Amino acid sequence: MTDKPNPSRKDSKGRSGSSVSLWALSGLWMEMLASILGLGLLGYGLDRWIGIFPWLTVIGTVLGVVGGLYNAVKKAMGITNPPTRKRNDERKD
Repeated sequence: MTDKPNPSRKDSKGRSGSSVSLWALSGLWMEMLASILGLGLLGYGLDRWIGIFPWLTVIGTVLGVVGGLYNAVKKAMGITNPPTRKRNDERKD
């Protein structure tokens, strides 16, 4: 028997399974924004310190976008397609 998500199942706060996934997915934009701003500001700080403005700012921002998108897609795939658990009696001997 496989454990499929049951949309009528409630969590500890009384929310259904689909609304829990929706809240988790809605927070992904903040993580993406944080990675873009964080790496962009890091690049800006290094640019001001080294004096080669704007190259490290551009590189940091691009890396932030790529990393943010990668994390967002990875988390979204994990939220919408949770891994199935294998039962102990289904092991191959």
